[in-house]
Amino acid sequence: MAGTGVGSGSTINYPGEEEIVSFQKGLHVEQTVLCSWGSRKYRAIVKSIEGKGKGPDADVYEQSTFRPTPEANDILTDVFVSPSPPSSPGIEEMTTAVSTQTDNSDAPSQPNFSLNAGTQTDGYYVTHEFMCALQEQLQNLAKSNASLNAKMDAMSDLLGRSSTLTPASPSRSPFTPPAPSLPSRREQPSYGKLVNGNIQMRVENGSVPFVEIPKQTYERIFYVAKTATSFVRQLLPLVYSREELVASNFEGGEVLTGNGYVTKPALERPRMASLLGQVELEFPGSTFGKANMGKIREAINAHCRTEARKKLLM
Repeated sequence: MAGTGVGSGSTINYPGEEEIVSFQKGLHVEQTVLCSWGSRKYRAIVKSIEGKGKGPDADVYEQSTFRPTPEANDILTDVFVSPSPPSSPGIEEMTTAVSTQTDNSDAPSQPNFSLNAGTQTDGYYVTHEFMCALQEQLQNLAKSNASLNAKMDAMSDLLGRSSTLTPASPSRSPFTPPAPSLPSRREQPSYGKLVNGNIQMRVENGSVPFVEIPKQTYERIFYVAKTATSFVRQLLPLVYSREELVASNFEGGEVLTGNGYVTKPALERPRMASLLGQVELEFPGSTFGKANMGKIREAINAHCRTEARKKLLM
């Protein structure tokens, strides 16, 4: 939807509206824009909501709601773009922090329109593509010279003709956002330092001054690994001993095993920093952001669990 970029203090503008500033709290953002349809003012509220209970890979969805300003006292059906209704379990919405100005002195005392003859609490879920088309239609209507009732009739017709419009249902999810693109690998491997045919990964303040990896071994791993998680798992045995991988994990702490909870230390931080630096060098952006680091962390922990299981089977 045009004008819904997430960013602290960003400004969005629509034809015939006041200037509205959005506010951000983490991954949650709500923007309110004041649209002018004829002589009346209406609010278009755009929220970003984060799916909870999905771990570090939780997606951020966009939810849009159109409704009149309180002064207009009109009946307007809400229209959402959302993977599930706002009240669904596991969805957390941010608090509103917006500033608007309205002027409805010329609004008629007896409004005469509605979208789909619903009440203010009715909800309909539509696809993102349809929402974009609706926004374009609204902008065209705002610029036209048609009467207010004609504009409202046009919007009702637009919603009525859409086959994607369905009553709100907690169990339905008509729209799934595309998966984010993964960090891509460089075309050629990068060597920080090459000594006697070995790649040296410098370790600051660690138990060893550097980690050496044979150049041919490193290149084989580089070209085989298609993702950052695959790359880091194949480098782990070259940076840490098997005993360290069995006894430790990424962050340390209590871990549930077949014999109950055991406390594991974290893998040595200086070497981990060197390893992650090499991963970032070959897969730019792979260690930035909560979601990306969550995947790296889980890949390392999964490798440690695999090594621990192998030891039990020996």
